[in-house]
Amino acid sequence: MQKAALTVAPSQTGAEKVNDKMNILFMIRDRIACALDAEATRIAVDCSIIGENEEILVVKYRDSIFGEKIFTKKLNSTAESYQQNFKHEVLKDYVMWFTRFGSVELKLGKTSHEGAVLFLKGLEREEAEKISFGHVFPAESSTPDILFEAHRMKAPDYYCKKFVKTGFLQHFPEISYEAVFYIEGDKVKLQYNPLLIQSDQEQRIGAYRVQERYGLWLCKNYIPIERKNRWIMNRNIRSTDFHAFFSCEGLCVDDELTSCSDTPSAILEDIKIEIKKIMEEIVASDDQMQFEWLIYSVCSGL
Repeated sequence: MQKAALTVAPSQTGAEKVNDKMNILFMIRDRIACALDAEATRIAVDCSIIGENEEILVVKYRDSIFGEKIFTKKLNSTAESYQQNFKHEVLKDYVMWFTRFGSVELKLGKTSHEGAVLFLKGLEREEAEKISFGHVFPAESSTPDILFEAHRMKAPDYYCKKFVKTGFLQHFPEISYEAVFYIEGDKVKLQYNPLLIQSDQEQRIGAYRVQERYGLWLCKNYIPIERKNRWIMNRNIRSTDFHAFFSCEGLCVDDELTSCSDTPSAILEDIKIEIKKIMEEIVASDDQMQFEWLIYSVCSGL
C-alpha cells in the first residue's frame, strides 16, 4: 500500500470537482500540512453553497505560499451529513484536532509556526474567524488539596495536569518520539470544547461525547491518526481523562491518515513500551498520589 506523503507541494489548477470517493476535508488537511512545511504564515478556508435547483458546496482554500485552490462538490438529498461537516464550529473542530494547524508543537517548545493564522469561514457564518496556530489545551489547575477543599469528591472533574516527554524507541534508537499528555476532568473539558455533549438529551450538529474523542492519539507529523485507549487503561485514571498525543515518524499510515496498522509490529511494541513508561510516571506523580489519598481519607472516614 502506498504510504501517505505530507510534504509534496499541491498543484495549483482551477476549481476541482470532488467525486464521492474524494474527501474535501482530507484535501484541506493535506494542503495545510504542505503549507506549514513550506513556512506559510496565512491560511484561509471559505465555505459556501451556491445554486438553487442544484446546490453545490464550494470551498475556497488559500495560503501565502501556494495560492488559491477551489473545491466543488454537487450536493443531493444524501449529502446532508457531508454538508454538516462544513458548518463553522464542526469544521473548526476538525481543523484544530485533525490537521497540522492544530499541532501540539507549541507544547513541545517548537515555535516555527507560532505566528501562523487561519481565517476560517464555515457554512452559516457571516465573517471569517481568525484562529491562532496550535491545538487548544486548558490551563493547568491548582493543587489537589486546593481543588479538594473547593469541590470535595468532584475535585477530579476540575483537575488538569500536563506531562511532556520526548525520547527514542528502545530497539530503534534512530526513531524519535514526542508526547504531550494532559489529564483533564470533564468540567475542564467543557470549558474549552464547545462541541462536547453534556447530557444524553442534547442533540447538536457535530457534537460528540467524551468517550468518542478523548484518550490517546498516535500521530505522524503531529497529525492524529488513530486512537489507542486500550494502551492507557489504568485502575486509577480513566482513559477518557487523557487528552494525549504521541507523535512518532516511525509510524506507517494509510493514504487517508486514519490507521497505523501498516506499522511493523516491533515498532508498535516499542511505542507501547514508551507509553507504558509515561503512564507509570503519571500514576506515580505527586498529584495523582495525593488525589488517591484524599479520596481514600474521605471514603474511609479518616
